[in-house]
Amino acid sequence: MLQPPKKLLELLKLEMEEIAKRRKEIAEKEIKILKRTIDDLENKQLKLLDEMLGGKVERSIYEKMEKKYAEKKKEAEERLSQLEVDYKDPLDFLDKCILVASMLSYLHRRFNFEQRKNLLRAVFEKIYVQNKKIVDVKLNPPFSILLKKDIEKLFKNHPPGGTKEDIFEQIVGFTLSEQYIAMKGLVEFLADMVA
Repeated sequence: MLQPPKKLLELLKLEMEEIAKRRKEIAEKEIKILKRTIDDLENKQLKLLDEMLGGKVERSIYEKMEKKYAEKKKEAEERLSQLEVDYKDPLDFLDKCILVASMLSYLHRRFNFEQRKNLLRAVFEKIYVQNKKIVDVKLNPPFSILLKKDIEKLFKNHPPGGTKEDIFEQIVGFTLSEQYIAMKGLVEFLADMVA
C-alpha cells in the first residue's frame, strides 16, 4: 500500500514552506520595481499626451510612442499579476494532501466502496492496466511528489519527479488549473474524514 513515512511528509512540508517564503521575498522585490515601472510609463504617457496637445509632438510620433509605452506597461502588468501569487492556498492544499497521504492505508481500510473511489480519484490521475494488472500510474499533484518513492519502488521505469523547486511550481501551477477546484473539494472532504 502507498503510504509515505510521516517524517518525510513533515520534511517536505517544511521545504515547501521555505521555498514559498523565498519566492515571496524575491517576488516582493520585483513587484516594487514593476510598480515603479508602471508608474513611470503612465507618467510618460501623460507627458507625451500633454506635448501632443500642446503642439510639441506630431500626432504620428505620439501614436507610435503611445503604442510603445502601452505595450511595455501591459508586459509589466502581466508580469505583476504572475508575481502577486497568494501562496497560502497552495500550502493549505498541500497540508490537506499530506494529511490524506499520511493516512492512505487507514482510509482505504475504513472507507466503503464509494469513498474508496473518491480516494482513488484524489490520488490518481490515471491508472494503466494491462492483462488485469496495474502496470503504471500517473498521480495527481501533489501526490505525485508525496508518493514518489513508493511509486518508484512499485514501477521500475517510472519517470523522475524533478527538483523541490519543480515540485513547488507544479503545486502552484496546479492550484491555478480548472482541475484543482474539483480536486480541492475532494481532498478537503477526505481530510475532514481523517480529522
